[in-house]
Order: sequence, then structure tokens, then C-alpha cells
Amino acid sequence: MIFRRAYAFIALFFLLIPAPLAAKEGPGIPPLHFGKEELFKVIGKMDKSTGTRSGHSLLTMHRGYLFMIESRDGGGGDGSFSWWDISNPRQPKLHYKHYTEQTKRLRESHTYGHVHINGNDLGVFMTRKGLQIWNLNEIKKPVLVSEINLDTMKGGDYSGTPWWIAIQGRYVYVGGTTTGLHLVDISHPENPVQIRRLPLSQTGGFRIGPTYALGNLLVITSMDTKGISTFDISDPKNPVLLDKLDQAVGYAALFNGGYLYGGDTTPKCWDIRDPKNITLVSQYQGKKISSKGGYASYQDGFVHQGVSGLSAFIDYSDPTKPQLVGTINSGVKGSDLDGANIVGNLAIASCDHSKGSFISPHRMQPDDIPPRVTMVSPADQASGQALTARIGINFSDQLASPSISPQTLIVRELGGKAIAGTVSNQTNILHFHPHAPLKTNTTYEVVIPKGGITDQSGNAVAETFRSTFSTGQVVSVFPVSIARSKSTQTGSTVHFSATSPQPGASYSWDFGDGTPATPFSSTAAARHVYARAGHYSVIVTVRTGTGQSSATTTQVVYNPLTAARASMASTISYDPHNHIVWNVNQDNNSITATDARKHLKIREIKVPDHPRTLAIDPSGKVWVTCQDDGVVCVVDPTSESIQTIPLPYGSRPFGIALSPD
Repeated sequence: MIFRRAYAFIALFFLLIPAPLAAKEGPGIPPLHFGKEELFKVIGKMDKSTGTRSGHSLLTMHRGYLFMIESRDGGGGDGSFSWWDISNPRQPKLHYKHYTEQTKRLRESHTYGHVHINGNDLGVFMTRKGLQIWNLNEIKKPVLVSEINLDTMKGGDYSGTPWWIAIQGRYVYVGGTTTGLHLVDISHPENPVQIRRLPLSQTGGFRIGPTYALGNLLVITSMDTKGISTFDISDPKNPVLLDKLDQAVGYAALFNGGYLYGGDTTPKCWDIRDPKNITLVSQYQGKKISSKGGYASYQDGFVHQGVSGLSAFIDYSDPTKPQLVGTINSGVKGSDLDGANIVGNLAIASCDHSKGSFISPHRMQPDDIPPRVTMVSPADQASGQALTARIGINFSDQLASPSISPQTLIVRELGGKAIAGTVSNQTNILHFHPHAPLKTNTTYEVVIPKGGITDQSGNAVAETFRSTFSTGQVVSVFPVSIARSKSTQTGSTVHFSATSPQPGASYSWDFGDGTPATPFSSTAAARHVYARAGHYSVIVTVRTGTGQSSATTTQVVYNPLTAARASMASTISYDPHNHIVWNVNQDNNSITATDARKHLKIREIKVPDHPRTLAIDPSGKVWVTCQDDGVVCVVDPTSESIQTIPLPYGSRPFGIALSPD
């Protein structure tokens, strides 16, 4: 009855997304602005006073929260997980901590990553003797899926323990210090299997630390001693040593875009775009940066590197001419800032000696630079590729896992449908592992559409990326483009046209709605009528006597528009009668009223837990969905009284909209 009292109806929208993504998402990283005087100065910290319990190194954003593994330095274990709200970096808040007998076996987190199998968000982490795989579908209910101890590992710091992992779809390469290089098959996450171990005698003769896989390429280095090796892993079970260099990278190394960055007091950089010829291209020429090296992260040409006493930000936009931009000093006695992380326009220096993580701005303006591809393997136009090849894509920034989908990462036969595969992402690296071997003498296309994949700040890929490779000796490809068509209504005729410089070409169109592809014809134009609304991937295949190519566009088809404008759920709404803008404050459990003419805050009213969206009825009352309390509350802005409408247990209300009348 209460829903009908004021107007015709209210529609409530609940989270009907698949189970792996149904858990509450965090606030992410809002656009942050800083003054010049704040650059590389500590503005916030996560330490024992705010909820940490041990040391930490690598930090990444996971579903809107900053995620860390806490553990003792030196391979001591006693690990735990924690997720942090850093939407206000001056006052980071602990969202959830998971510390159990199972997590105690986790070791220091030099690296970790995520793989997406059977719709599950799985985290792969190092223990003192092997690996653990966790289901992270629900942040506050992480579940240990499996654990495996690896051959000859006994637990340690620089010997007998995992030190680094590289996740490549359904395979994990483990840099195992003195035990060699391990390959683990996680196709069945509940039952991981070690399928290969290469001793040090077959990997370069040095103990193995940092380990990076990108498609057909594997790069390993030592830590604190000399040694860099590259491998061809196009047959993943049989790595082939390509080159070995008897040089020290420092304490650890970072790989991005074909370059290897050594974390040292005088940082070095090697060019390994030709993996058979590792070449030192630069060494920092300034005075030594603090003491000893640490771990590093990469963003848009900059490397953030831990250097124990300090954390250094280095401009590598020209890898041959590194420039020190700034350093971060925690100001805390005894802090060992080995971890160096970049999150948006924040640099976070982390201490693995339990002194905390320290947040500093590295840029005054919000991070608005779109992620771009820095390297792909197999390389564009590569031929003669193995049928067991996996596709690796390196980016200029760390990626937001929820933005990765079959629509934003496409691997397909040239002119054909997308093939099925397993996807993993690890810092700046994205992998596609085909479920079935590739076909012989076939050209494949890798496409990252414009506007699809985003970085952790929400910046989307600005231009479509496309590369091709072939399992045969010839890559059959030439330029093709499709003239963009406007969005159209169902039942209307859509006109398409393709352009190709190839004389005598013939064209076939797949309109993406399940209708058969058109027969090949010499006519480059086509037309089609869509019966249903949707976003359709339209593919034109162009064939000549020597090969074929394809191009893709997205056609938007919508249902006939309604006479009245549709209502929609929103986090912000305007009351035109009183000239007030209302918005929800998800983290403060409140709603705010702002004078739309004076741009001044009028009032802030507390509401139940986790308000998500709101709507304003004709009387000026504000209706708010409060997800965690499972209620809709009706706020009278005059008296600030609140009436709550309880909903069924577990309903988690999200959206609310008023009928247009």
C-alpha cells in the first residue's frame, strides 16, 4: 500500500549480475587533486594504528578496494589478507581482514595475480613451500580452493621457497630460488598439478627470483646476484633458453614493454625486445638512491621503485635516459620501503618490516591517461607460431579486472568467430590461454576494442588495438575498414560499407545477430534489418586471391522510444521545484542536499548502511535504497524524519526509480 500512496509505482532494482561479481564493490579511486607542495610527501598511511598487523610489499586494487597480503619479511609466513578503502587517501580505512590458520602459510607478496575460471575470480598466491588458490568472489568470504607444495621446497628466504610467480591463463611459472623453475597446471583449480621443474643448471645457473611471462616469452632474473635469462615458452611445458646475461639487476627487476628495469641504488635498464640478445641500454647517472633495491611498479613510462630507506619515482619515458623525479621518505625510523606501488596518481611505499604503507601523490592532477598496449606476444605479423602459443598483452598501467570480458579481449581466426580461452591478469600483464590448440596454417587476430578495458582509475583504452599472427608461414592480412553507422531503431534498415585497397576483393558480412553470413560478393556495401535491440559485433571478411582480412564495428540497435522519458536509478538527483541537488554518500551512510543555484551545501542527513541510489517524489521526499541494511528509507527534507521500508532478507536493494507520471 505504501508504494501506491504517492504515485503509480516505484521500481526497485536488485543486483542480478552473475555470482562472481555479486559481492559489494568498493569506492575505487575518485579523481584526486593535490598541490605541488604535496608531491612525494606522505599524506596518509596504513600501519598498526589503522589495522595492519605485519609487513607488505605489492598492493593492487581489487574490486574497488586496495588489496594487500601481509606477512613476515624473510619468508617467515604468518600471512593474512586485507582490503582497504583509499577513496580518501589521507584517511585510509580497513574494510576487511582475513587471518586464519590457512593464510598463515602465505609468504611475502612480491607478486600475485588473478585468473578467471568457470566464472570465478581466483587469486593465486605464494606460500612458504608452494601455492594457494583462493576464490575471491566475495571479499568478506574468501575461500581456499586448494594448496600445493612444490617439489624440493622446504621454506626459506632466498632458498627452497617460491619467490615470484608468473600466471599465464591455466599455467603458473614459479621462480623457486635454489629449487629452479617450476610449472604448475591450474586448469582444475581444486587440484593443481606440478608438471615440470627445471633445475638451475637448465635455466642459467643462478638462483631464480623475479619471473615474468608474456605470451611466448619468459624472463627470469636473480636477486642480489648476477643473472638474466630469456626463454621461448611457445611450448609451455618445454621452455627453451634463448639468451643468458651474467649481469646483476640489483635486488629485483620489473618487466614492461620489452624492457627490464633493475631495482638498484643506481637503476639499470635492459632491452629484451629481441630475447636472443639481451642488451643493457642505460644506467642511472645520478648519485646512488638510498641503500639497496626493492620491488617496482610501472605506469605510463614511470617506474616506482623501492630502495629500502626511500622509495624512488623514475621517468623512463626514454629508457636510455632515466631521470629521477622524486623520492618518498616515510619519516618512520626502521622502515624498509621495498614495496613500491602506483595507484592512480598515488604512489604507495610499503614496508616489509611491519612499519606500514605510506601514501604520497606523484601527480597533481587525477590520473586521466588511458592504458595502452606496450607489447604483445606473439608479436604483430609474426608467422610460424606454435599451436600451443598463448597470447600475452602488456599494458602501460595496471588493469581493472571487472573490465576484462569476451567483449573487451577478443582472440579469433581472421574473419571468424572469437575462440574460447582462459584469461588471467597480473599487474600490467593480461593473458589469454586458448582452451584448444590453435589451427595449422591459420591467421589469428587479437583485438582490444576502444572504450573496453580500463585501468584502475577507470580510464578506458582510447584506440582499438589490433594485432595478427599466423601458425603458418604467411600472415594473411591487409587493411580493411568499415564506415561507422549511426544507432538505429529495430525494424529499420542499416547500411554498411567497407573499404579495402585490394583490387578484385570480395566481401562477406556477418551482422552479429545469428543470421548466416552473406555469400562473398564483389560489392563492398551491405544492408540489414535487426529484429531485436542490442549491441552487435559486425564483421566484414575481405578475400583476395592471396589471402583474407577482416574488420569489425559495433552496431547499436534500440527499441522504439517511449513517449515519455524513461526513469532511471542514479546516485545523484535534482529536485526542480526546490532547486536542490541530492546525492548519496556511500561511505558515510548519508545523503547530502546542495543548493543548485548557490552551489552551497545545505544539509547532510544520516541514513542506514550503504546508500546506493535515490529518487525524489513530487512532494520533495527523498527515497533511498540502503543496500547493506536491506531497506528503502523515505526522508522528509523539512523535518529530516526517516521512514524505513524493510525488504526481504538478503535482497540488497540497489536501484530505485519513480514512474514517469
